[in-house]
Amino acid sequence: MYEVCVSSISQIQDAISRGAHRVELCANLDVGGLTPPLFLVEEALTLKIPVNVIVRVHSDSFTPSTAQFTLMKEQITQLKQLGVNGVVFGVLTPENKIDAVKNKELVKLAGKMRKTFHMAFDQVENKSEALETVIKLGFDTVLTRGGRGNAADNVQLIKELVTQAKGRICVMPGGGITAENRDYIQEETGAEWMHGTKIMQ
Repeated sequence: MYEVCVSSISQIQDAISRGAHRVELCANLDVGGLTPPLFLVEEALTLKIPVNVIVRVHSDSFTPSTAQFTLMKEQITQLKQLGVNGVVFGVLTPENKIDAVKNKELVKLAGKMRKTFHMAFDQVENKSEALETVIKLGFDTVLTRGGRGNAADNVQLIKELVTQAKGRICVMPGGGITAENRDYIQEETGAEWMHGTKIMQ
C-alpha cells in the first residue's frame, strides 16, 4: 500500500494515475511539510483518493508555543469539518520526547479521523518506548525513517518497530523511498504501508 506525499492537485492526479492508495497533502515540502491552505484541501477532496493532511504550523521544531498549539487545534477542527480522511501531526517536549499531554488533546480533537504521528518520531532517542507511548495515545500510524538518514539505511530498526507493534499500530516507513528501493524496504521491514514523494515513479 502506497501513500504519496504531495503539495499540489497535479501531483495528486499523477499519484492516482500511478496507482497510489492514499496521499498526504502538505505545503512547503522543502522544509518537511507544513499545513496546506484550506482551499487546496477542499479541491483535493474532490478527487477519488483518501486525503490525509499534515498539521504543522512551523518548521523550527516539533515543540510548539502556546499560540502555535492553539493554531494546530484550530486547523484540526477545520480539517475535521471538511471531512478529510486523516491528520498527520506530532508534538515533542523540549527534551525530544513524546509530549503525551498535547498529543492526547490533539488525538481526542481529531475524533474519528485517522491519526498519523509524523517524522517527529525520529527525533526521539528511545524509539521502542516512544512507539508504546504513541500506541497508548491512540494513533493509527507512525511515520518513520528509523532514525538518521533514510529508511533504506535503517531497515533493521524499522523491522524491529513493525515486530514490536504486533498490529496495534501501522509502522509506515518513509524518507528516501523510491520506486527503485520500495520493494527492498518492504521485504526487509515487513511494513504494510510505504510513504514517499517518488514512491510511484
